[in-house]
This record gives sequence, C-alpha cells and structure tokens, in this order.
Amino acid sequence: MTDTPVDIRNRHLVCENLVVSPKQQSPDLVTGVAILPIIQDRYVGMVRIYRPAIRAYSWEIPHGFVEAEERDHQASAIRELMEETGLKVSNVESLGYITPDAGVIAGRVHLFWRLNISNKLERN
Repeated sequence: MTDTPVDIRNRHLVCENLVVSPKQQSPDLVTGVAILPIIQDRYVGMVRIYRPAIRAYSWEIPHGFVEAEERDHQASAIRELMEETGLKVSNVESLGYITPDAGVIAGRVHLFWRLNISNKLERN
C-alpha cells in the first residue's frame, strides 16, 4: 500500500495537491474571522450573498479576512459584523477555531459569537 494519492479512473499518479494560501496569514494560520450574532436571544443573524463559484445566493454568518494591520481577532470580528450587517457591538466571545476546507485552504477562521444583541440599541 502506498501513501501517494492515485486517480483510479485514469490510473495516473497525482503528483501535486492544490493548496490555496491567502495573502495575509499569521503564524497560527488564522486568515479570517466569523461571528455568530444572536439577536434578542432568539435569532441567528445571517447575511445573504451571491457567490459566483456556486452560481447562487448563500446564507452565511458574517465573516471576512483579518486585515494586514489588525492583530486583535476580536476587533476584526466586530468590524466584520458592522460592515456586513450594520450591527455595532463592543465585545464578542471566542468559540475557537474552524477550518472551512482543510484539504485545500491553508488557513483557519477564528469564530466568535455575541449573545443578546438588541437590533434597536446597537444598530448603527
């Protein structure tokens, strides 16, 4: 048995793997942040975005890249929430890290959440 990937259909050895490396990457491989906003302790805040790769709209939690000058992932998550939803919060809580596609993308996403967002009091 070999550890080398094999394409069974064409009986050719696969010599290279596709790996996408984002422009900005920290030593811990965090390239982005995502935030799970819980509004009024009842609703999950999501955004609907057209994604050309799948040729369809997709419901997603607010997320984005960590900017080159940003060192604080919490600040990045707060910024992304504001940019994508208009909701303004002063702090968020870490839920840990996720790897959206560890087989292809050389990066991790720092996931946050914020409970009890009042869309009237904290909307900018």
